[in-house]
Amino acid sequence: MICNFNIFIIDRIILQVDAIYPLKDLSGCPGNWPLKAFRVKSESKVIYSIIMQKMVAGNGLLFPIFGFASCVAFIYMSFGDFILTNHREQRELSFVERNGTQFMVDGRAFYINGWNSYWLMDHSVDEDRKPRVSAVLEAGAKMGLTVCRTWAFNDGGYNALQVSPGRFDERVFRALDHVIAEARQHGIRLLLSLVNNLKAYGGKTQYVNWAWEEGIGLSSLNDSFFFDPSIKRYFKHYVKTLLTRKNTITGIEYRNDPTIFAWELMNEPRCISDPSGDTLQDWIEEMSAFVKTIDKNHLLTVGLEGFYGLKNPKRLAVNPELWASSLGSDFVRNSKVPAIDFASVHIYPDHWFPHLEFEDKLKYVSKWMLSHIEDGHYELNKPVFFTEFGLSNLNKGFQPSQRDRFYKTIFDIIYKSAKRKRAGAGALIWQLFVEGMDEFNDDFGFVPWERESTYRQGIQVTGTAVKSCAFHIRGYDLMPQKGGLQSYFSVHWNCLVIQWLEPAEVEAMEVLGASFTTTSLANEGELAANPINGSANDQTYFVKPYEDPDSRFRIEEAKILIKSIYRRRFDVDKKIAERRSDREEVLSRLKILHEREKRLKYDMVSRKKPQEHLQLALDKLSFANSAYQDREINSCLVADDINYRNLNFKMLHGSKNLAAEKKILREIKASEKGKIVSLWSSLTEIDNSIYRLRYTPCYPYHASAGGDKQMLKEMKQLEIAREKAVANASVKRTIWNSLGTKKALQEEFKIKDKELEDIKKEHLLLKPDIKKADKELQRVEKDIISLLHQLTHLRRRMEEAYQHIALLQKE
Repeated sequence: MICNFNIFIIDRIILQVDAIYPLKDLSGCPGNWPLKAFRVKSESKVIYSIIMQKMVAGNGLLFPIFGFASCVAFIYMSFGDFILTNHREQRELSFVERNGTQFMVDGRAFYINGWNSYWLMDHSVDEDRKPRVSAVLEAGAKMGLTVCRTWAFNDGGYNALQVSPGRFDERVFRALDHVIAEARQHGIRLLLSLVNNLKAYGGKTQYVNWAWEEGIGLSSLNDSFFFDPSIKRYFKHYVKTLLTRKNTITGIEYRNDPTIFAWELMNEPRCISDPSGDTLQDWIEEMSAFVKTIDKNHLLTVGLEGFYGLKNPKRLAVNPELWASSLGSDFVRNSKVPAIDFASVHIYPDHWFPHLEFEDKLKYVSKWMLSHIEDGHYELNKPVFFTEFGLSNLNKGFQPSQRDRFYKTIFDIIYKSAKRKRAGAGALIWQLFVEGMDEFNDDFGFVPWERESTYRQGIQVTGTAVKSCAFHIRGYDLMPQKGGLQSYFSVHWNCLVIQWLEPAEVEAMEVLGASFTTTSLANEGELAANPINGSANDQTYFVKPYEDPDSRFRIEEAKILIKSIYRRRFDVDKKIAERRSDREEVLSRLKILHEREKRLKYDMVSRKKPQEHLQLALDKLSFANSAYQDREINSCLVADDINYRNLNFKMLHGSKNLAAEKKILREIKASEKGKIVSLWSSLTEIDNSIYRLRYTPCYPYHASAGGDKQMLKEMKQLEIAREKAVANASVKRTIWNSLGTKKALQEEFKIKDKELEDIKKEHLLLKPDIKKADKELQRVEKDIISLLHQLTHLRRRMEEAYQHIALLQKE
């Protein structure tokens, strides 16, 4: 192993180097490595040694330890404060384009190896969590990863980007600006998703709720997101606002920023209410065309899981199970939409086959990927991008080595596809975190450098990606800033460093196997006499820790404490995640209960108004009927008076018309409910009596003196009787009709009253449930606050432990 590398051992500090490989042994391995330099404070004006920073990157599956390796960091000799000087040239990114089944950048094939970190925007909102964003992007860049997929949405809820339809939180928008600017700084491209099919971060459910609450939604069904005109207007307004947003940090509109690799319409779209897939297909066609009218620079994908639909019967056997064909999506049909530039697929064998053996899962993964790559090549003529893949660590008998094999299976298939120039264009791990984010972790996420084999898997890309890179490892001649030391310091960076050292692990070292023995220099004067200046080039030095039993013991104790704290932190983080899940469940139940209470209150109001109207109608009827009854009594009194007069008339004159009149009155009084006397027949008899009085000569009135006068009087009485009969009959009809209407109203009133009472009872029964849920929510919130306090305390203790180690190492 040969390398031009001079090492200074100053103040008992040296870089631990296990192996330095010469450039010629990895000839052809690509790379364009940034150089980072540091100034380190030197209180006693001594000169510090070179320390390697943890910077490893790589890609490829062709070599045991693959390219995109790091350039070492260099510590300038200086007396100033600790300053990071980044000598990396800011590389201008170009837009990613598509040529058939390949992604292209500047006319070259671009194969993707990347990851998912959905939480970037959310964490950028809070200053205390913002460093995590830079940390994970920097880690991805060091691993040689090129694309990160993340959410560009948060609809409603905590840290919402879109607070309500058309209303945005500028604070959160600036957080997204920060994410894009940081990704640009690290040379990472972003795949930004526009909305979620799931409820997390709002999703389509939030849009439906907004429309329903405003009273303009066609349905409360979640899938109305795809067909409700109002909701589609909401979404289009959001998309336009996002795409035309001008980044407050870079000054570039999102639609003009090449840092954005592509847009994704929706994360895992499903429309279960329409298994035919027509509803979702119409939505994809409409929204993809809309996006392209605003942004023609960026690629666009749907965000599919990759299931085949009912209209693709030849591929149904590839689906995990029968249920996958009834989700309303179809990989081929949805991806064929002209405005869609590439197809997306997810890989989760644990979710699809929870009881399948691991080896069988690997076989299915190969079948699943090859089927979609073939469809991309022959059916679509578009790249196929596996935008999510993961293996759960909660599986029974899970071993970390299984995850390594799972990743390798996926990378190998993409590599073979690239070699044959097929449609497999890359894959994104779900998902990467940094330390201290256990509460946000799911059973698929991991911190990449916690396991070396997984880390190395993560830095691998297809062989085609390696061959397509035209970069080379550059050599640097660096001099310290203090002029008097130039003759003593020269480093030629023509090497790949495979193992690195954590800054916290830089400890006092003792040199072994070097061509000199001095391990400590007190000042600059001793530098000239140090035989290190005369050490030969082309050597590799191996070192071991400088032994100080007392310090070592205390350091080990501190490390044990840190491990214990970390385990406790993990437990607390897990409990926090569980209680947060409980809180979401309680909030969901509370929301349902409050909606039910709101509906019941509305029903009570809606039932009460008709009831009031019925009561008013009944009151009016009661008043009217009383009047009618008075009139009937009066009518009867009038009839009795007529009877008396006619009887007297008959006694005097022997008239027979009194019987006819009495008959009319008897029929009126004897009439039953709803049966009114035949008025016309009675009136006919009265009219006949009047006629006989007038025109029958045999009547006794004509034989006596004053007969005409008496006859006219009787006729007048009969006419009065006729009028009273008509009036009485009319009163009777009104009374019976009124009584019938009143009864119907009373029956309806009873029904409405019973409905109202039922609603009131239901509302009363609902109140204890709401009260119970409120108390449960308070308990959960209290538990979360307590756990967060515990977590803060543990973090403080961990920081103190690290500070203690640092002090011990300085002793």
